[in-house]
Amino acid sequence: MPNDPLDLWPESIEVDQLTPLAILQMQAARLKEKTRGLLTAEVRSGVVSSSFEEHERSPSGSETVHRFEIIAQRLKGYRYQMFTCRHDSVQVYPVWIEGEDERFVADKDLASTQDQFVQIVRKVLAATKNVGIVSSLLARIAEADVPKKPPTENETAA
Repeated sequence: MPNDPLDLWPESIEVDQLTPLAILQMQAARLKEKTRGLLTAEVRSGVVSSSFEEHERSPSGSETVHRFEIIAQRLKGYRYQMFTCRHDSVQVYPVWIEGEDERFVADKDLASTQDQFVQIVRKVLAATKNVGIVSSLLARIAEADVPKKPPTENETAA
């Protein structure tokens, strides 16, 4: 009831929130669709203990770490870790996004909400370096698929 005087919960509680893991898994599926299965992505997750210095960002004493990796199975299973996300093991927001390249992640970007997380991940995925890596992997796969020139008569005789 909207005017229930005993409903003390704030209106800001949202029931349709997604975890960072769910959002990353959706992006992994989208990459597979966009590349027609030539590239896939995997989110590798694990829980690590937080150090004393990190206790402020992980009050539970442990963090969940998600590593977003691009995989090119046709290139001997080559993997590229694009970025890492960390959040408290109990509380999924805020989440810290750490990239390999400070040009697209300001050292360790912080997303306090799902919307902020989506914006930062969008920026990371669209970063010139990452688009270049994806494009290069696709080109290398296409190159591997080009039929080799058949040997000439002189080469077969040798």
